[in-house]
Amino acid sequence: MKSGSLRAKIAFLFLILSLGPLVLVALLGGFVIVGQLNSFSDRLEKTDLALHTDVVGRNLRSDAFDTATEIENIFSRWKSDLRNWSEEDVLAQAAQAEDRIAAKKGWNSLSESQLKSRVKHFTVPLPAHLSEQASSYVFRQAERPDASVVEILVTGLNGLNAVLTRPVPVIDHRTEAWWQSASSLKEGFQDVFRDNGIPVVGLALPVINTTSGEAVGVIRAFFSLETLTRALEQKASVLNAAIRVVNSSGQVLFDSSVQTDNVLLGAESTWSEPHDAGFQAVHAEPGLAGTGFVKQGDFLVGYARTDSADWGILVSQPERQAMQVLSGLMKTAQDFRSLPWYLALLTGLVFIVVGVFAVLATLLISQSITRPLIELSREAQRVQAGDLSARVMISSNDEVGLLGQAFNTMTAGLRERERERDVFGRVVSPAVREKLLAGQLALGGETRRVTVLFSDIRGFSTMVETMTPQQAVGFLNEYLSLMAEAVQPWGGFINNFIGDAIVVIF
Repeated sequence: MKSGSLRAKIAFLFLILSLGPLVLVALLGGFVIVGQLNSFSDRLEKTDLALHTDVVGRNLRSDAFDTATEIENIFSRWKSDLRNWSEEDVLAQAAQAEDRIAAKKGWNSLSESQLKSRVKHFTVPLPAHLSEQASSYVFRQAERPDASVVEILVTGLNGLNAVLTRPVPVIDHRTEAWWQSASSLKEGFQDVFRDNGIPVVGLALPVINTTSGEAVGVIRAFFSLETLTRALEQKASVLNAAIRVVNSSGQVLFDSSVQTDNVLLGAESTWSEPHDAGFQAVHAEPGLAGTGFVKQGDFLVGYARTDSADWGILVSQPERQAMQVLSGLMKTAQDFRSLPWYLALLTGLVFIVVGVFAVLATLLISQSITRPLIELSREAQRVQAGDLSARVMISSNDEVGLLGQAFNTMTAGLRERERERDVFGRVVSPAVREKLLAGQLALGGETRRVTVLFSDIRGFSTMVETMTPQQAVGFLNEYLSLMAEAVQPWGGFINNFIGDAIVVIF
């Protein structure tokens, strides 16, 4: 470094010497230790993952499958009831009668608004005895305490209402998906919605004429989910886990972790990535083959899918709770994962502490070196300006102290030389004084050819009689100064002043 203060150079060198080896050792040791820790952590993670899959994953997958099976059992009971109703002769007769009456009156081609202006009580009018028998049958089924039925609706093959247990806002259902599926001899399904505040699902089947075996209409029933939610709540309590049900759109249909209302309709999609447990659940195969297990955040989640409703069933537990048996191993794995960060933090703190002490030590040491040098420089500037009284204080016996002593010796010599110059200057000419001080004159003298000039002022005595003493001295000083300036360029020196006379030797 060719520039910069001595203090900065000392500080930089001191920091390099103090922190350099420490950094080198830390880097070499850090690479080795971190490599070993990462290797061990990877082995622990593989062991942890295997234990998750084998121990916890299998249990949670089984719980999700069991939950899906319970839901399927409830749906099976509902479908069984609905199938029995769909094969009831009085309902088949009502559906066929509705078709004939609507066709006769030309209502099959009317719009919904036109139908509402012509149809009273939201149904096509049937013969009184048939209407009474069919209505009586569906009301008896809806009022069964074990049926969980909220509404029963029967239509003909034209989609118009024939029998119902309560008024409905729509008369013609031909454009609705559930009706189209049931009229095509498939199961119709309406996903969860709220009916007067009660969460329900809709199931639909074709009405069968048992004599001919043909479909003659469609029957739909709304089933309350209260029985299902109570069963899921009990299941969650027994498993000590959270159970969540989501549909194919990602809406949460049930969540046991919500205390106020387990059924959460209208919620936005619960996933944003394909690896989310909910996404995998609704896209898995129904049954045991489609079950799976994932780790999602701090939770372990087993999932399965129902067949009837295409719902995803999620059974989750906090990882710490699910892995209580392996908590010691998990904690060790977590500690090893975070150990490199702790080592990096500790190394950083050591660097900071060492750096602070190094800076403080550097400041103290550099100050002990540079302060005397700064004082020496300041006193040298005084000498340069002509002040030979400059002197530095000696506070150490090291090289800096020796330098201060040499400076004091030098200024003392300069003061002595100046005093000698002054003394000689009073008795001899400057040229002789310089030669004497330089040692160029021998004590015995020497022989030289010289020219001697004697000069004085003509009529000086008469002139000074007319002057005051001050005027006379001023005149002489001016005269002698001019004479001295005239002599010097020619190598002469004034040997003596005698009043107004001078003796000059060349």
